[in-house]
Amino acid sequence: MGRIPSLKIVLVKITPKRYFNTRLLSADSRFASEPEYIFYAQYSAELNEVSSSISIALRKGSTKNTAGQVITSSMLQNSKQLQHIMKQDEGYKFTKKGRGTPPYWENTLQDVYGMVRELGIPTWFCTFSAADRRWPEIVQAILEQQQRPIPETLSWTDHCKIIASNPVTAARMFEHRVQALIKHVILSPANPIGEVIDYFYRVEFQQRGWPHIHCLFWVKNAPQVDKSTDLQVTTFINKYVSCHLPSATEDPELHEIVMSKCIVEIIQSPAKKVVKSAVSIFHSFHQQKHLFLER
Repeated sequence: MGRIPSLKIVLVKITPKRYFNTRLLSADSRFASEPEYIFYAQYSAELNEVSSSISIALRKGSTKNTAGQVITSSMLQNSKQLQHIMKQDEGYKFTKKGRGTPPYWENTLQDVYGMVRELGIPTWFCTFSAADRRWPEIVQAILEQQQRPIPETLSWTDHCKIIASNPVTAARMFEHRVQALIKHVILSPANPIGEVIDYFYRVEFQQRGWPHIHCLFWVKNAPQVDKSTDLQVTTFINKYVSCHLPSATEDPELHEIVMSKCIVEIIQSPAKKVVKSAVSIFHSFHQQKHLFLER
């Protein structure tokens, strides 16, 4: 008989980010259900990354400002020179790895500028919001983690409380659906908005804490408004954009979605007068066969 190898426990040093990820993504949802712990974990992980960036910069040597001068300790002790350094954002570049910091978004902006220089102006700007009331899987997953029964109906207040009880699971499922939307719909062979050659999106959170995304899509061989003819532009738009109210008898499910999500909720917004006009255009716009461009 062969000998069973003995198990040996090896201690591996991990970063604070991996440590907090292990706790937040664990089957034990106690850490993921505490917003205070989530913010503490983010703060600690980002602080560690900033400290590491500062240490690397110090080991590499002196840093120069925008004028080409070497930044010395005496300059940092001078209040006027220190204020100038901070005003030029030279004192914040160590926070480049921290999401949401000015250097992070400056670096992201430069990436988007590079895409525009290489690919041209984006073809589509899209916004996708999460229809969390139509995603019962999120509520079911959270309740199963908490070993709670799944009710047949939920009020709006109870639904929001369940989502807030485990924001990590809710955010992960939203990100999974975003990736599925882009991979299996936008980039699918069906090409619903054309053959997409590149894209960029940013996630934002609403006041109630639910995310949505703003996207830029570059489409292959798409016409350019400032260079192509009106016929080329209108033909392209008419090919991929339509405004039509589905039949209540032929497709009742889609009809209900459009009526409840594309019209009713917009009318209930504060800008009622403006939106009511937009809704009236919604019903008459699909009868037009052509678009009119004003350059």
